[in-house]
Amino acid sequence: MTDQTQSYKEFFLRVTKDFSPHPWQKELAGNPDCGNRLIRIPTGMGKTLGVLTTWLYHRIEQGNQDWPTRLVWCLPMRTLVDQTAREAKLLLESLGMEQHVDVRVLMGGVSEKRWYQSPEKPQILIGTQDMLLSRALNRGYAMGRAAWPRAFGLIHTDTLWVMDEVQLMDVGLTTSAQIQAFWEDYESLLGKPRVTWWMSATLQPEWLHSVETASMLPQLSDNMLTVRREDRFGSQWAAKKPIERFVAAPKDWAQKVIETHSSHTADPQTGRQTLVVLNTVRKARDLFGELEKHYKSDEQRPDLRLVHSRFREADRESWADEFLSRSTLSPDTNRILVATQVVEAGVDISASCLFTELAPWPSLVQRFGRAARYGGNASVIVLDSEDNKKTQPYTPEQLTAAREAVEQISDVSIGSLEDYESKLSPEDLKKLYPFTPLHVLLNEEFNELFDTSIDLSGFDMDVSRFIRQADDSTDVHVFWRDWEGETPDPELQPHRSELCRVSIRDAKDWLSKVTKRKEAVWKWDYLDGSWIKTKADDLSPSSVFLVAPQTGGYSKTKGFTGAPPSKKEPTESVPLQQKPALDDESKSDLADESEATSQVDTWKTIATHCWEAAQVADELCERNDIPANYKRLINLCLRLHDWGKAHPSFANGTYRCEPSRADLAKAPDKAWRKGNAIYNTLSHGPRRGFRHELASCLAVLELLRRIDPTHDALLGRYEVFLSELGEEPETQPGIHETNSVAAELQQLSEQDFNLLLYLIASHHGKVRMSLQASPKDQDFPLDNAQFQGEGMPIRGLRSGDELPPTLVTDADGNDALMPDITFDLSPATLGLSTRYGESWAERTLKLVKSINPFTLGYLEAIVRAADCRASDDSAAPGNLPDKRLVDQPLSIPEHEGTNEEASTKEELQHV
Repeated sequence: MTDQTQSYKEFFLRVTKDFSPHPWQKELAGNPDCGNRLIRIPTGMGKTLGVLTTWLYHRIEQGNQDWPTRLVWCLPMRTLVDQTAREAKLLLESLGMEQHVDVRVLMGGVSEKRWYQSPEKPQILIGTQDMLLSRALNRGYAMGRAAWPRAFGLIHTDTLWVMDEVQLMDVGLTTSAQIQAFWEDYESLLGKPRVTWWMSATLQPEWLHSVETASMLPQLSDNMLTVRREDRFGSQWAAKKPIERFVAAPKDWAQKVIETHSSHTADPQTGRQTLVVLNTVRKARDLFGELEKHYKSDEQRPDLRLVHSRFREADRESWADEFLSRSTLSPDTNRILVATQVVEAGVDISASCLFTELAPWPSLVQRFGRAARYGGNASVIVLDSEDNKKTQPYTPEQLTAAREAVEQISDVSIGSLEDYESKLSPEDLKKLYPFTPLHVLLNEEFNELFDTSIDLSGFDMDVSRFIRQADDSTDVHVFWRDWEGETPDPELQPHRSELCRVSIRDAKDWLSKVTKRKEAVWKWDYLDGSWIKTKADDLSPSSVFLVAPQTGGYSKTKGFTGAPPSKKEPTESVPLQQKPALDDESKSDLADESEATSQVDTWKTIATHCWEAAQVADELCERNDIPANYKRLINLCLRLHDWGKAHPSFANGTYRCEPSRADLAKAPDKAWRKGNAIYNTLSHGPRRGFRHELASCLAVLELLRRIDPTHDALLGRYEVFLSELGEEPETQPGIHETNSVAAELQQLSEQDFNLLLYLIASHHGKVRMSLQASPKDQDFPLDNAQFQGEGMPIRGLRSGDELPPTLVTDADGNDALMPDITFDLSPATLGLSTRYGESWAERTLKLVKSINPFTLGYLEAIVRAADCRASDDSAAPGNLPDKRLVDQPLSIPEHEGTNEEASTKEELQHV
């Protein structure tokens, strides 16, 4: 035994107290290098514990910085998320590591602010494939659009992905392999890893095959982690599970369950527990109803339980303590569990008798693992109707192959299954484990997804086909709550404990009936940050819907039913310990006009806030080992990122303060103008779509043009070309404002300058790959000639707008006065301009190709985290007073609005 495995064994014993690690767990932890792996281990052999302890041992216990900071645990079902999160938290507590590692659950109704605001802290991120893969594709479900890039940047870089129970993931498995293959093809510019472990009791290497993965698949296959034959010992390997096949119509299955439950041999340790696993929620509910009728007046009535994915978390929380764990079993147990696929994985239960509806072979193997899980013997009965017309959610071919396998075996214990499959030919194995994804993510599509702008039709590229290929695609979220007034208040937000997942198809059927009864259904609108009435056909993956409890559709014992209100078992709202509300970061993602992270308890000038943000960025870069060249660029970015707040539309149209100032970056919440008054000034008109980060970016671009118009990032490479076309570069002879910050810009390479522009523009996630006019821009009154600027605004900025001289700081923290700037929007047009050279679209596309989406997204996330943390009143240095305001204290006017604001409202009434 090596020192490494011996040390891991001691670490493992700190968790389990009495049990040594399995040989396969020691083999996994014995490799000091973290690389891509296939893990094929039978159910019940401690896969979750093995992976968790391996990562914790290397990254936390040993402090190995080569192991990723974030462990991203991807699961096919929400119930598995709860189980894994609970196990991870208990493990950290037993090791005393809960202060060093955060466990974050990513699912609808859970704020994600804390995980992507702490990129330097070790974290375990646990979520469904819908939540995690959508974030990996830069289209995070149940998130505001502006937050997508932050999650994208951190969920790829410095991460170990664990794709768990991959036999249930369909196309999501392919997507995970494709993304890892894309990563392998890029040069790692940050020296940080991205690794994937694929894990299942039935994992087949060929499931990962594609053109892109072909180069890495042979090594993965050769090194696949399995239980070696010499290690097959213990009670689990000695268990016996004789199998029989029962062929009958589904209406007769309940009677078979009743008869067998009372007659089969109970386990002397765990009692009599019958588990019935069916393929659909509808079948499970129907059979459960038949059992309830039969045992209604029976004094010997067993404990009847129904388990499926359409329950609220609040109602699932007690399951582990009541019936869904080993601790609930005793020699006196008398229980029947009726369940769906949710018990195929991640659930610590053992049945003395298992009924399973015929399913694809990988699913059957998982279900067999729920019988005699702790050793001993169990009866296994496969329910089969042989009706090839009703095979949903599976195909007839899948069920035919599984039926043939069931007919060939007499025992389904772990050892018997391993022996059976080892004798099959590759062709027969492929029949048992078929997998042909409908959609394969291409590298070009992945790169396109880096752009989070909506297209000209107002839509995004559909990523659901890369996440799940089931007919229902993904689910929506529903919660039941009472509220005061006619319309729900925006502050009324769901808590994760009250959310219920419903398939899009079932939700559509149910909501159509609800709306026909003239009952209101409310949908959360992420863009406007409000609840809006909706119709049954307005459904999209992970949408959140609110209904009143009186609407019905839910039972505490049966989950989502879609049934009308019932007096016998009325739908009730979940009692909450505290009122759930959106945090400031979430609010800032919901509406373009919100600048929630600029609302702090103290006033801050642009120079002070930018300097403080740069200091936070330096610390983040140090703690995340970001290379020096990127660290310097991020520091410069943060020192300039809010320069555009000196624009009159922001300076005069955002805050109410006395005396008036044009150099403020932060202000107390009460100082902010509300509603239509924001970004509305008499001199510039209504600029509701105004984005200060675009102003900052274009100001930097214009400054470089003034001091060095032939810089490689501008027209340096195009002078000869323009001369041949008879064009002359637009320059301003004699204007060469120089200061230490301008000198920093001049020294940047073309790529670094473009990266600087991009990081400044993207630091709120709302101006990124393209410069497009927003709907609010299109409402601008172009016929009013009195307003400053020319043409239609783009994100609230017009050509001809002027930015006054503004203080920022140089690399040493000294004041640097930036010159007045006149804006020009030519970068928004396509093609080469005689003023700036390449367009914005060309610059950003070149960045994606030259730097790669993973690195670009990570740098973007670091910049945003630094800005947010510098804006946080509870964290230094953001809570320090601004030295530039000590002698000039500011106050908020007591009256409603300033004179200019009142004049503006009167002047703009006709607009």
